[in-house]
Amino acid sequence: MDVRYLNGIVARYHVASRTFTFFTKFTTPKLPFSQVKSITYDSYGDVWIGGHSLARWSSRNENFDTLISVYGGVNKYNDDIVALTADENGSLWLHNAENGLLEYRIQEKQFNSYARHNGMPYEVLESVSPVLNDILWISSSSNLIRFDTRTKKIFVYDHNDGFPDEAPKYRKMYYDAIGGRMYLLFNESILRFDPSLQLKSPVADNILLTELRTNNNRSIYYPADDHSFLYNQNNHSLYFTIIDYENNDYKFDYRINETEKWAGLDKQRSLNLTSLSPGTYKVHLRATGRSGDEKLKTFSFIIKPPFWNTVWFYVIAGILLLSVIYLFYRARIKTIRERANVDKLLAQTELKALHAQMNPHFISNSLNSIREMILNDENKQASHFLTKFAHLIRITLDQSSQSFISLRNTIDYLNRYIEMEQIRNDQFVSNIYVDKELNEDEILLPPMLIQPFIENSIWHGLDGEDKSITVAIHFKKQDDKLVCIIDDNGIGIKQSLEMKKMVNGNHSSVAVFNIKQRINLLNEKYDLRSSVTIEDKMSCTAFPEKGTRVILNLPLQLNHLADN
Repeated sequence: MDVRYLNGIVARYHVASRTFTFFTKFTTPKLPFSQVKSITYDSYGDVWIGGHSLARWSSRNENFDTLISVYGGVNKYNDDIVALTADENGSLWLHNAENGLLEYRIQEKQFNSYARHNGMPYEVLESVSPVLNDILWISSSSNLIRFDTRTKKIFVYDHNDGFPDEAPKYRKMYYDAIGGRMYLLFNESILRFDPSLQLKSPVADNILLTELRTNNNRSIYYPADDHSFLYNQNNHSLYFTIIDYENNDYKFDYRINETEKWAGLDKQRSLNLTSLSPGTYKVHLRATGRSGDEKLKTFSFIIKPPFWNTVWFYVIAGILLLSVIYLFYRARIKTIRERANVDKLLAQTELKALHAQMNPHFISNSLNSIREMILNDENKQASHFLTKFAHLIRITLDQSSQSFISLRNTIDYLNRYIEMEQIRNDQFVSNIYVDKELNEDEILLPPMLIQPFIENSIWHGLDGEDKSITVAIHFKKQDDKLVCIIDDNGIGIKQSLEMKKMVNGNHSSVAVFNIKQRINLLNEKYDLRSSVTIEDKMSCTAFPEKGTRVILNLPLQLNHLADN
């Protein structure tokens, strides 16, 4: 039985019966593709058919059981198998257009590619021979290539060996087993050669580096490894040669470092490397002779980075920067702490001093009241006053140690003070009004801030012997402010100051000054926006009336300051 192809149609010829079986895309089994171009037996007894795909006819199953349309190499999708043969070691050898030589390991179902980077002179092959003694002969447009399928060594013959400068006209070489000769067909000639032909490997020295030219103006002849260059010396031309007295027509390839692929230089014996970045470079040179033997040479050099782009510069700059930041941070923290400590101590000292000034003032006025009652034989009132005074002093001392107290405690303190003053002056009337929106337990305000104004109204708002006076205290909510208004119907602050000047000369109210200064210190220490306004109602209202009005504006949200 024999298998042949006729005009793209596969035919099976039975010798005994002298009959043919044709396979086309319409028969059963059908031919997997059209345009059949080559057929070969593999080492397992199956038939492989090449054309616009690669298919296998299984001799055991009597069927086409394999179809391949994607191959190896760079042009692995080029579906045009133009040459096909097989060896005795389980491999197919084929060529699809412009894709070098391909090996298909049948059992492993794996392609291996052999192209220019492996030493093949061309990517386009014209014809292949049968594999004889592990040797495959391949022709290109002007070369005859001897390829060892075991060692993968390549030897190239060209016009120097008598090979014609033209391309063969047939895809398959014919082997004459009787005469032991291989035949290759050209347009008007036939090439015959002995397939056992094998030239000895040429004797040649290794690749010799002759010159390294930097920036086209500085040359190093016969350079050694590990040369160092500045960052701006980054354009290099490397010249090399190989001493070969047998003229083996070497071709050269190169790659930079081991991670890159080989790039062809053909017969050019120079390499230009331009605009190189700082780093270490290892240039690999490879010379491939006609026999496939390779000569390798490596050359390494270093391009130094500029000093501002080195690790040590970054480390030193980083250390200096961190040091400056740290010193600035320490100095800033020290300044802030010193300023905060000074401000805090100053504010606390002045607050304590103000407390100390106000409390004796209040105590002095109260003791004068008790003394007056005793002198007037009002012993019962004096005893009652003294009891309330002692209780009030205890509360005063208690609150003096606190920065803030609740509105409820403030109102309780004011009520006790008013009761005490009403014992001394039964014509003194006072009322406290609190908005329903205000939570008396949540709202905080400084202690001893309102009582001095009530005290001023009682002691300095009276008109001669007339001791009748009314003081109204209002606590209101206005936006995010707590507004406290102390309103009396006394003689007014202007007349009171004039009377004091007549008696004491230039007199300024120490209590009022202390309160204003205290509010300023509280604003500074706790970042508040508090204010106090004292006005004479005779000059400030549309309908003048006697009296003084004090307006205190305090922030509502002071809960976070309670523990300070």
